[in-house]
This record gives sequence, C-alpha cells and structure tokens, in this order.
Amino acid sequence: MPKGSNFPIAFMAPGAGQLHKISTIVGDDQVGWLSIEAVVHEMTDGAERWLQKFGSTQTVTRNLEKFARLRPEGLPPHVGGPVIA
Repeated sequence: MPKGSNFPIAFMAPGAGQLHKISTIVGDDQVGWLSIEAVVHEMTDGAERWLQKFGSTQTVTRNLEKFARLRPEGLPPHVGGPVIA
C-alpha cells in the first residue's frame, strides 16, 4: 500500500455494481471506486453542457472538426476498428 493519501483506483464494470466516488478500507488496504457507467455519463453531460454554452463560438466552430469523434474506419495505421479519437 502506498504511503500518504494515494491509493489505487478500481473501475466497476458496467452491470457489476454501483460503487462510485467512494473508497473502502479493509485492514490496511484502501481502494477508491469509480463506476465506468457513471463516469461516462458525467463526462457526456458535461460535454453537452459545454457544447451548448460554447459550441457556436468561432474558436469551437473552427476546431470542432479536429476534435474527438467516432471513427468507424479506425485510426490507421494504429488501429483498424471503430474508435473514438
């Protein structure tokens, strides 16, 4: 176990439970828990709110095409399947 206030983070797989933004301590072992589903939901909500607020600005309009998006063709030559990049 690391010294200080750092401890490992575990991600709950979808459907595996709803532990989120908590830590558990068993003996001397502490683990921080995040739900993948909840993290993705929070990121999506935040991105949608940001886009509503700033999406029509000149800077965002100019750079949005370069931003991460679904790429069904992959990201050749790195990966050949659907990715978000």
